[in-house]
Amino acid sequence: MADLLEQADDQRCARRLVLLGGGDVDRVRAGGEQVRVEVGARGALPGPVAVVRAEHPGRRGEDARSLTGVGTLDPNQNVRGDLAVGVGEDFEGALIALITGWPIPSNTLALVIAFGPLAISLLALLVPPLIAPIDGRWWEISSGGRPPEQDEQEAFDRAIEELREYDPKLRVPRHWFVAEEPDLNAAAYAKTMRVDRSLLESPYAIAVVIAHELGHLNTGDGRFSSAIRLMLIADMPRPLLYPLWSLPFRGLAWFASGAAVLSFMANPWEMYWRSREFAADAYAANLGQGPALARTLEHGAMPYERSIPRMRYSRASHPYTKQRIAKLRAHPQPRPGDQQ
Repeated sequence: MADLLEQADDQRCARRLVLLGGGDVDRVRAGGEQVRVEVGARGALPGPVAVVRAEHPGRRGEDARSLTGVGTLDPNQNVRGDLAVGVGEDFEGALIALITGWPIPSNTLALVIAFGPLAISLLALLVPPLIAPIDGRWWEISSGGRPPEQDEQEAFDRAIEELREYDPKLRVPRHWFVAEEPDLNAAAYAKTMRVDRSLLESPYAIAVVIAHELGHLNTGDGRFSSAIRLMLIADMPRPLLYPLWSLPFRGLAWFASGAAVLSFMANPWEMYWRSREFAADAYAANLGQGPALARTLEHGAMPYERSIPRMRYSRASHPYTKQRIAKLRAHPQPRPGDQQ
């Protein structure tokens, strides 16, 4: 704490020291000098702990800054030690240092929290080999996926060989895993594919669905969805109105996590993703799976579909199945080897 005051003295600035917790103390001694302080938030910290902030307006046009420090009060109200001394405008760095026992400058911490997710997201978008494998593995772990068994690997390989009759240079996912789901479905994320167990047991739909998901992987959709998710510090739902007393805290956490921005942009995003479903269908049709995909959608999806109000501007993730089927049937049927 003495270092804190000396640094403020060296800059010839006006000081205002703020003491949090520690009772009704209005004077502390630090660096051999007794300085008047303003007492605020009494009892905010357990025990005789002082969180002190020295503020100064700057000089010669410099921006105002603040110096943050943490110290303990002895029985004579002397500030002992400086667990954290940093430059910042808030108490976060000092409070974290109080908990962890090692100093973290609050400005540095704020910058990491504010721009860290954005930096990782840009890396996932611009340098996929650096981020995509890690993010894909995390997706597998968090969703409860497992590696394929031998018969499942063989079924997957047969589907790839069928698709390679139309495109011998077809890029396959470097990593894929099995989800214990009873649906004939698959999904793409980052550079990873998830395949439901029931799809691998189906002799008819596996090549169709995998061709569609390869359309997402090989056109950058998986990489883009990874970059969007990585911008979130935490995926939080929109806070409810009640209880009112905690709404400001929950609302602040919602905004700080990044979930608020994605919620506000959800409708435009889903409009974009619906267009990508048509693109993935066209990719599958170019691999000779157009008629089979149309039949799969007709029997597996269309019977369960219902009208969606304001569909064009809604948050629906997929377009109407009938529209997808019409586009697939209008797509020219390729011949094996056309994409050599």
